[in-house]
Amino acid sequence: MSYSFETAIFPLEGVVFFPSLTLPLNIFEPRYILMVNDCIEKGRLLAVGDPDPAPGALYGVGTVQLYEKRADGTMVILVRGSTRARVKSLSQDNPYWIGELEPLTEPTLVADEHRFFLQRLTAGLEEWAKETLPDALSRSAFLEGLKNPRVLIETYAHFKIGDADIRQSLLESESLDSRVELLRRVI
Repeated sequence: MSYSFETAIFPLEGVVFFPSLTLPLNIFEPRYILMVNDCIEKGRLLAVGDPDPAPGALYGVGTVQLYEKRADGTMVILVRGSTRARVKSLSQDNPYWIGELEPLTEPTLVADEHRFFLQRLTAGLEEWAKETLPDALSRSAFLEGLKNPRVLIETYAHFKIGDADIRQSLLESESLDSRVELLRRVI
């Protein structure tokens, strides 16, 4: 038995939001300021992704946390990922999109044959962390989170894959094994 939920949709060109990550966003357009305020006030989730919302599109979905609100009304938010969801229907009664979305199950297991490749992804992110994260504590916390194969794959795709179409294909893959096979082909 499937269920669905209503949520605001934030269409962003080139952004693929993986549900194991947290996405910082600078909100400055009046309609999106209204959207974020509505999400916070109503406890509504936020779907982030495809710039052309349509039934069948797949988005990363998460909860909105206000990080900074400026005097001019603009804000910085954090969207903490929770799931992937497919759009069932859309409306634009507000100045922003509202969608009825159906959550998708999150893959959790990867075949043993892919373990060596996952170690290669981890090594790549370890190098990235050494170059990017300023202190050992930050690097350690970052690397600790990579023990979950889904988090590892999504984090690698977020930081190391520049092509948004490839990242979207990874988001839409139904198993971790298919995500690994796609990554093998592109790196």
